[in-house]
Amino acid sequence: MERSPGARRTPFTFSDSVHRQLTMYALAASAAGAGVLALSPPVQAKIVYTPANVGLRGYSLDLNHDGITDFTFRGSSTSWSSRFQSALGVSSPPHNAVMGKSGTALQPGVEIGPKRRLWERGVIIERVRWRYNGGHSTTNFYGAWANGAYGKGFKGRYLGLKFLIQGEVHYGWARLDTLGGWPRGAVLTGYAYETIPGKAIVAGQTKGNMDDMEASPDTMNSDDLGSGASLSTPIPDKPQPASLGILALGAKGMLLWRRKESGGTCANI
Repeated sequence: MERSPGARRTPFTFSDSVHRQLTMYALAASAAGAGVLALSPPVQAKIVYTPANVGLRGYSLDLNHDGITDFTFRGSSTSWSSRFQSALGVSSPPHNAVMGKSGTALQPGVEIGPKRRLWERGVIIERVRWRYNGGHSTTNFYGAWANGAYGKGFKGRYLGLKFLIQGEVHYGWARLDTLGGWPRGAVLTGYAYETIPGKAIVAGQTKGNMDDMEASPDTMNSDDLGSGASLSTPIPDKPQPASLGILALGAKGMLLWRRKESGGTCANI
């Protein structure tokens, strides 16, 4: 049967109970979406750690293994008729830097990150001067890594490092041994960096959790599998979101979910 051109359609209206049910369902769906966003686990720290055993008289350090030199270690020496000087330093390209005055020899557990304000592009790790005068000689040691006037050196101390990956700031560390006695020398025994831009790292930290420190600066970490880098990530806690089925029940569903989360009983819902 054809309708006449002038006939008007009668609007259809839902009952009040249907309106309430539809409104409740829309609210539940919105709460479910917000709950999924709110319960998303936070970004976890990821540390890339590389063990090493290499001398530092001339070495280019590529912290993240992308083929770009981030820091360069160089040794130099000069001599005169009655004097001799030897030095070991580290330098970096623009925007990269070493933490602390004169590349402070950091102990394990020191935070390396944006809160540290003293950064230098190039530092002298240590310098040795020898002089001969009037039938006797003197030797003097300078720099944060010399470990005193007698130059005993340090084993298992850290350089704090800041460098760029694709234009974003990352933080890392390099573990060094500076050798006592004469002739002088230094060895790189490992390095690591934080993969999340702008996130601090702790000297000696080899995994995402802050508690994952090396047992001792003089011993190799148990996770070392060789000369390659190792990527370690923590296992995040898995929150238990409310199901869409429960949230679709509206106010009663939210009450059911809250009681379930608190360990209570859910009778007469």
